[in-house]
Amino acid sequence: MCAVAGACRRPGFGEEGVLTPLRDMMRGQDNRGSEGLGISFWNHMTGGFTSRYSNDAARNNPDLLASRLSPTLNGLAGLGHIRYRTSGAIKGRLSLQPMNIASFYDQAPANPFEISFNGTIANADELRVELQQLGIHFRGKTDTEVLIRLIEQIRAANTPQSSAAGSYNYESIFRELDRRIDGGCSLCLLDSNGDMVSYRNNPGIRPLWFAQAKNGLLLTACETSAFEELQSSIDGKYQQIPPGEIVQFTRAEDRIDWKFVGKPSFRKGARPIVQPHLDALEPIYFMRATSEVRDGWSASKTRFKLGQAAAHLLAPQIQGLSREDRGRSRVVAIPSTGIPYAEGFEQASGLHKTDAIEGRTRGRVFLMATGHKRLEMAGTKHTLINEKIAGKKNWMIDDSAVRGDQMRIITRKLFEGRINRAEQANWVIGSSPIIGIDCYGIALPSLEELAFWQVWQQTNRHERYDLYERNKDGIIVNLELFEKKLAQKLRAEVLHDMNRPPSAIAEDAITIRFLPLKTLKETLPGKPEDYSFHVFDANYPTLAGQAQFDRALERLQKLNAA
Repeated sequence: MCAVAGACRRPGFGEEGVLTPLRDMMRGQDNRGSEGLGISFWNHMTGGFTSRYSNDAARNNPDLLASRLSPTLNGLAGLGHIRYRTSGAIKGRLSLQPMNIASFYDQAPANPFEISFNGTIANADELRVELQQLGIHFRGKTDTEVLIRLIEQIRAANTPQSSAAGSYNYESIFRELDRRIDGGCSLCLLDSNGDMVSYRNNPGIRPLWFAQAKNGLLLTACETSAFEELQSSIDGKYQQIPPGEIVQFTRAEDRIDWKFVGKPSFRKGARPIVQPHLDALEPIYFMRATSEVRDGWSASKTRFKLGQAAAHLLAPQIQGLSREDRGRSRVVAIPSTGIPYAEGFEQASGLHKTDAIEGRTRGRVFLMATGHKRLEMAGTKHTLINEKIAGKKNWMIDDSAVRGDQMRIITRKLFEGRINRAEQANWVIGSSPIIGIDCYGIALPSLEELAFWQVWQQTNRHERYDLYERNKDGIIVNLELFEKKLAQKLRAEVLHDMNRPPSAIAEDAITIRFLPLKTLKETLPGKPEDYSFHVFDANYPTLAGQAQFDRALERLQKLNAA
């Protein structure tokens, strides 16, 4: 789950470079990564590219990177990228994007190109072997390198439409690419002619948007928040690229074409239609609050509605509170994604919201590269204002619970004080339990790290069968049993962390509630079939993704068979 930005200026609109719009688009998507940043420009005089990169976290900032560029390092077209690692090295030039095919050669090849890519290619290992058998050598271990070398191989088999201009039949190239890759992929390609192609692969798991500005700019990004600083020229005119389609700009002809290259689910008249499977975690967590999900719904509005749904679920419990208990109840948001959830919960429950947690550091715990870094950030990111939670029944509202690290650290802070300590920590999660790995662009590579499977492993063999059932639609979690077991696990961990006896925290002082998957599906904008809920139900939209989960579950079951 990276950030992609592409910009080019059409002929006839002057020769002002695209550095500023690229920087603005990357700044509008800096929520999507923290492990590297790159920006590259096409030179219309030479057909070459000039790039700058940074993987220093302290300088991983579009403004800082742009400030390091001289005015001459600019161009009429360019790509930007912010990295969130799902494969390859944590650091290193070969892991950064935009990635240029010329970087794999001692001498630049004819008609070079570069890509900026968001997602994960689930069958990258198989494709790597195929390409190696064709004599292609790899320098790194990222799926981006596999992707760009595959595009190179397909492109080489397609004779340029015009040998003089070197223009390629990108409709044919991306149709073959879409046929061969499995996973989540949205990318922008820029070639030596200044032609730009934006592509979203057939499953539609990762988002991609396209905009045309009045000043001749053509723009591509993963989220609509990328266009916010450019609204005066865009005038709100942007649209989501449908799954299985490319938007191709051919500079020599000053032409924009939308072309279908995927495998249609059905047809509407003459138009082929692909059923999208946008990753449900995009609106739940990853998207910036102001970004559009679909149908005019922002991520913030979506999260507000999910918070309301959680309050409606807990209505009998909340309505049963005495007047005194209601007066001591506080709704507490986990910054920053949890804020609109908490606002929706407050509106629907009638309970008072308090800003009892302050964010101390910029960044997102989920996006940290390693478990150590996640724990380090979770421990330092939030400061509790003790007098606001002391003696209160605190309703802790968050977007999701993946590994449980942040929940554990915050719960410890609620109870560790001798005087200003909470009476209760009632966790309310605005989504369903995460039970599946992700192989489409989110770093969830193993089941063992997930809170659900941690509980499963700690449960005796007889009760394990009661925690979930599996049918043709995936895995169905026994929500009541899991919530009870996870709350018990959390209480035990917090007592251990504080080195306190069991009497230090009452057995009912910690509770956890999740949204049922049915409620989650009904609350997201659009139809449930517009999304992929694979991390919530282990029902994957592609064959390689399903196979990876099945292997992971089989392995976990064997390890815990004794």
